[in-house]
Amino acid sequence: MGWLSIIGQLVGLGPAIASITSKIVDARIAKENAVTEQERIHADERVKELEAVRDVQIEESKHSSLNIYARVGFAAPIIIVLWKILVWDQALRLGSTPDLGDKMWNLIYIVAGFYFVQSIAQLLKK
Repeated sequence: MGWLSIIGQLVGLGPAIASITSKIVDARIAKENAVTEQERIHADERVKELEAVRDVQIEESKHSSLNIYARVGFAAPIIIVLWKILVWDQALRLGSTPDLGDKMWNLIYIVAGFYFVQSIAQLLKK
């Protein structure tokens, strides 16, 4: 999964529903091709998980798109800062990383953590 795809999933942009549907098809094929019972159960759980994600995305799309804009608004600055630090400053060595301070790092952890906690909560709800 590429970085743009990951970012798109985090902020709810792009052809996410089509992507999930494709993954559901792949998981169903894996279920049919499963040799052991454990592989079949794992593939079946993956199908159910992906279907739950798809259903949430479909329900969100039925309502106001304000949710998507809010996600982008919160995530974009953090993604830009992290990309600049990780890619530009560290990987490409084209810049220097300033000291962001504890408050900024706490904000980054909070915003990034929100997306992961939300994903985990959605999995636990099913």
